[in-house]
Amino acid sequence: METDGHSLTIFLKAGHGRGQSEFRPKGASTSCRPHYGSGGGRKFCAGGGSISSDLTPLSSVLAEGALAFGQTSAALAINNNGQVVGELDAGSVWTAFVQSGQSFTLLGTLGGASSSARGINSEGNVVGYSLIPGSGYHAFLNSSGHMTDLGTLGGIWSQANAINDNNQIIGWAYATGGTKHAFLDQDGIMTDLGTLGGVSSEANAINNEGQVVGDFEVKYQDYAFLFEDGAMVDLNSLISASSGWDLAVATDINDQGDIVGYGENSAGNTDGFLLIPVPEPVSTALLGIGGLILFLRRRH
Repeated sequence: METDGHSLTIFLKAGHGRGQSEFRPKGASTSCRPHYGSGGGRKFCAGGGSISSDLTPLSSVLAEGALAFGQTSAALAINNNGQVVGELDAGSVWTAFVQSGQSFTLLGTLGGASSSARGINSEGNVVGYSLIPGSGYHAFLNSSGHMTDLGTLGGIWSQANAINDNNQIIGWAYATGGTKHAFLDQDGIMTDLGTLGGVSSEANAINNEGQVVGDFEVKYQDYAFLFEDGAMVDLNSLISASSGWDLAVATDINDQGDIVGYGENSAGNTDGFLLIPVPEPVSTALLGIGGLILFLRRRH
């Protein structure tokens, strides 16, 4: 495949595994450092250099809204408007919800007993999965209060993980034969993204450019992938074998094409990675950034 004159730079922060990795946003000064509480809790370093440790538990929103369904909830995604989606213990089952300010709404199900919301775009359209009566779980799209069954790839189970602002939906679904495949759904048409010859795959995130990232499995080993322009590429094929890294799972991608995920570093430890597309030729000024830097050519 032809290249487009761009490459990917992978910044692999030397650290102590995923649980202790340090994160500094773009624009933050080098003096802006994450801090950890006495209980090991994470605090976040803001771009302007300030530290914030304020957290708003969903339980407090439930109490203020008089929606005391249970004591357990999980927030799983947030859009640029601050709307939060996730799942709530509604007594004896889990139910998908969306929180907007102090408004808290249960989304219901596709007729089964439980559901979970996994993604939301800027329009407030929500995706996730719901139990189907007499069957497994199916991916759903909830738009304007109406929940639509997205179906599967021929199997009995599917799950939507994310939706972009073009209403492209990604996730995974069982195909005929019971294997799990990544999918891209647009305008109600679910497309199988394949497995790159592996036994299974799943899509974890999509940006507004339609680029999809996730992972596929070959012989019990996970490999990170990028899907764009109709083709799935193993991200490991774009880095030097001498790096000693195995990129296992790509978890997210932003509109600039920056990719994050985790894998095994040259020391054999699980660690996070950040892949950043940069124009060629690459400025030697980048070489001053700490950590291991590799240059990857993006394929099309």
